[in-house]
Amino acid sequence: GDTVLDVAAGLATLAEYLQKKGLHVAATDFGPVQSWPRKSIPYVQLDLNQPQIPVDAIIQQLGGPPKAIVLRHVLEHVYEPAQLIALLARLNPEFFLIMVPNGRSWFRYLFGKNFCLKSINFCCGVFKTIPRKACLLRT
Repeated sequence: GDTVLDVAAGLATLAEYLQKKGLHVAATDFGPVQSWPRKSIPYVQLDLNQPQIPVDAIIQQLGGPPKAIVLRHVLEHVYEPAQLIALLARLNPEFFLIMVPNGRSWFRYLFGKNFCLKSINFCCGVFKTIPRKACLLRT
């Protein structure tokens, strides 16, 4: 599909903004469906620290694989960031948009103190389990 999946959407400010811009949006977070504040945005309860995610259920609820997955200030909060990305890649998105507070620091945490991020092309090669385009934005 053409859906953007906002993972760990929090109060859904980004999801709501994208929806107002005319995009099809869905969101995940750890809270129960009953507490989801944006009833017009499809929602899936998801614990990102679990070793599996319900891929089939998410794809069914979205009506197909998402076009893009947004991870905005999420990876620095999960126990196994690379595992989470690999699990989300099973949803078969065309794009990932990954934002972390400081990309260089996060990659050093993940891959060791001598890691140096030189280019996006190199970065995409690091995640061999993700044959998709990925964007890293420093915020």
